[in-house]
Amino acid sequence: KEKVRKLPVWIEKNYGVFSFLCIVTGWLPYLICFLPGSVAYDGYRQLNMAFGIEQISNHHPWLITMFIGLFMALGRHISDNFGVFLVVTVFFILEALCYAGVCSKLKKWEAPDIICIGTIIYFAIVPSFGAYAQVVIKDGLFSAVFALYIAYYIECFLLKRQGALKNSDVYKQMLWIFVLSFLVCITRN
Repeated sequence: KEKVRKLPVWIEKNYGVFSFLCIVTGWLPYLICFLPGSVAYDGYRQLNMAFGIEQISNHHPWLITMFIGLFMALGRHISDNFGVFLVVTVFFILEALCYAGVCSKLKKWEAPDIICIGTIIYFAIVPSFGAYAQVVIKDGLFSAVFALYIAYYIECFLLKRQGALKNSDVYKQMLWIFVLSFLVCITRN
């Protein structure tokens, strides 16, 4: 009986990790089915821009294009397919971390369990999240970072409304919002 009770306690203490594991588990079939990953038209153009084949334009965010190119170049030391796999894996993990962060914020705000679990299930099984996570493209990462940014933005208002925002917390919260807003900007043109 103790083992049955330990899991919910572990989940409560490690809700972000639990969310991440659930989301990754829901997305793994997409990653496995499309190994090493898919390269959409926009991702192909970003790779061409990163390698100087195509002139860089404002259609794609410059910094993300360079990161895609960096991971691809690192992976190409083994093979082109491994390069694609490396880009997809890094973006896959970053996107799952962002959505797990959103789920963790909901738990921190003491949202009803049905909302918390429903949000994890939503991010884990809605095909657009898992399908975008296995594609070399900027849009999946932008959506994930934007969702996390909105969660921190909402939290700032919730804490202010509750009167729980101390001066030291304000600076910490503003720093997170600044960092996330910067990431939103560099993941979108």
